[in-house]
Amino acid sequence: MFARFAREPGVLQAAREMRTKLEGTQAEQNFKTAPGGTYDIDFLTGYLLVKHGVREKNGTLRERLWRCAAAGLLEKRDAARLDHAAELLRTTEHIVRLVVGRAWKWLPATEHARQKTSEFVARVLPRSAPLGLEAELRQTCEEVRLIYDRVLVEAVYFLTLRLS
Repeated sequence: MFARFAREPGVLQAAREMRTKLEGTQAEQNFKTAPGGTYDIDFLTGYLLVKHGVREKNGTLRERLWRCAAAGLLEKRDAARLDHAAELLRTTEHIVRLVVGRAWKWLPATEHARQKTSEFVARVLPRSAPLGLEAELRQTCEEVRLIYDRVLVEAVYFLTLRLS
């Protein structure tokens, strides 16, 4: 089944359209569906694995990222950046759930809950975030989206070269 999808000339466009539809489902910022959110990383790895016929498509997001890098489908520095981004997004989402007491799509609304979230994230993921957690998350999402767009544009370019 995957081989059939990989041969379809419109598979990249279809994947991008599905991803864009998910972005439109949330009016506010979201760890998963926002541009540059976790779904960008997931769609990118899924597309690369399917399109290039990599047999093993299962595993964690981290495993799939590094499988793409090992196969030469993704530069190691991009894989590392996306891996870090996925860890930050996922960890923050889980900590928000602990602080707020239920699933939450982005940082909590109250200042106290945001501060606690930031403190806990800093304990779990020691890093330098001089502008604060929210600014770091936004910057991370921007970087993820830049990688997502660049890799998919390169994929279109190489497909065009192959077809001509």
